[in-house]
Amino acid sequence: MKSLDYVKVALLVLKEWKEKGLLEEYRTAFLRLLVMCVRNVRKYAPHSEQEDVTRTVCRVLREEGLYRPEEDDSCLTATEAKLLKSWLAGKSGLGFSYYWKKMRKRVPQLFRH
Repeated sequence: MKSLDYVKVALLVLKEWKEKGLLEEYRTAFLRLLVMCVRNVRKYAPHSEQEDVTRTVCRVLREEGLYRPEEDDSCLTATEAKLLKSWLAGKSGLGFSYYWKKMRKRVPQLFRH
């Protein structure tokens, strides 16, 4: 699958659940689906696609009002909550850690003990 396909599938699920009145009941499950989609994209997609996916997720979270920290954080892992909060704030979270991993792969001799 192409990177944006993960988000397209999530958006189709969102649309279907909204139409059927299931979104509120399964909102936490949908948030987990978004996190899983972005994590898969971050593992396998080029950086430029990762940015597009994260921007789309940020927009969806804000427009739909899906993530409510006071209600959701007890049902999510700390990592899921942290990612959702950063996306809700419009941050990609791709900064230092992304480039650190790239650097470690390219220059492994610097990190040998």
